[in-house]
Amino acid sequence: MDFAKNLDKLLYALMLIVALTAREPICLAQQQVIPADKAQTLVIAVCINDHPGQCLIDLHGYYSHIDSTLAESLGIERFDDKKTEKTQFGTAESQRYGDVEITFFGKTTALPTISGLNLKRFEYDVGHQVDCILSHDVLENCIVDISEAALKSSLDLDNDYRRLDSAHYSWVADFGPQLAVSMPILGSRNFMVGTANNPYLTVSREIASQLIRSRRAFKSDRTPHSDASGAYESIDVIIIEKLSILDVDFHNVPASVGNFNSIGFPLLRQLNLALDFPHKQIWQKKSPSTGLTTFPVNASGMAVVFVSATQLKVIKIRPESPSTLAGVEAGDEIVELQGQRPADLSLFQVQELLAQDGKIIKVVLDRKGDRLEKNLHLKRPFLYPPVWETTDEDSGEFEKFLEQNRRKSAAKSK
Repeated sequence: MDFAKNLDKLLYALMLIVALTAREPICLAQQQVIPADKAQTLVIAVCINDHPGQCLIDLHGYYSHIDSTLAESLGIERFDDKKTEKTQFGTAESQRYGDVEITFFGKTTALPTISGLNLKRFEYDVGHQVDCILSHDVLENCIVDISEAALKSSLDLDNDYRRLDSAHYSWVADFGPQLAVSMPILGSRNFMVGTANNPYLTVSREIASQLIRSRRAFKSDRTPHSDASGAYESIDVIIIEKLSILDVDFHNVPASVGNFNSIGFPLLRQLNLALDFPHKQIWQKKSPSTGLTTFPVNASGMAVVFVSATQLKVIKIRPESPSTLAGVEAGDEIVELQGQRPADLSLFQVQELLAQDGKIIKVVLDRKGDRLEKNLHLKRPFLYPPVWETTDEDSGEFEKFLEQNRRKSAAKSK
């Protein structure tokens, strides 16, 4: 009799658990997020409408985005309107969706509408699965701690942080935090703080043109890039003689040429910053002593990304490069690089190994199950680090250049 009563209680408890679970689905966010030292972006594990996902943190835009394919698979309401959005390196057509909930750290942000973009090919540059891109509308109650590659609440900041003087930065509506960057010829310019797909620095075409014309930068190469539209193309890269951020000098800085001026995640991490969205302030954990003087600039001709913490893949090969001559192909997985496994290397270490101009390095590849060994004779098509000429700097020259452009544009519009 007692056994029957206990069995009834046990069955009732099991039914109750099943019922509660059915009403309150539990989402366990994926923990296979690629560590920050394996990537040039900041990605966190989240729940999207109670489904696990990985989201890229992007500080450039005001609105967040969801992958269109994911939105359709989750049955999220789709509206009929479409629009074209300007991205960092081009444009993208977006679709509007409704009723999305993003959950992380036990807190949920409800988004009545969200922009849907094709984010699948974007993953090749980022090195992660990208289910959504979180921006200001979700981050407004967070601290983005770039120094530790994490999101925090305002209570998490300790006494090691000091608030930056407002002379070093600004917080612009719809664009977020910007840092003052001092550059030759150009003087001090505001650059957006970026944690999306930006290796070190991105400069506008106007700034790139003026720096090259004044011999304070030179064209170095073209690099593969896929933007949020899914377009996959090559973009110009220049090498800038020097610049200063928060009184830290950086020399021979590679910079992509795009639509906006922004500082990328790998360069920002050296500044040990935390971005306080609730109070629109920037904090610094400690001031770094020196900046990089020689950045690792690729001499192999192949673009590589970590697709997981242990897998390093080739996504693009430059024609007539050392990798082309050695027979490396896009899609190959790098099993060993100079005797070291990718699992034991950071992205920065990989970049340093591929930047050894004049050296021969051994690469072991996996190509659809076949193991191949290649010797790469590393060589760049340009001199790096460069030899800079001595010139007089005139920060007013760029202002004159911009004014001339404004007058030409005004004349054309008439």
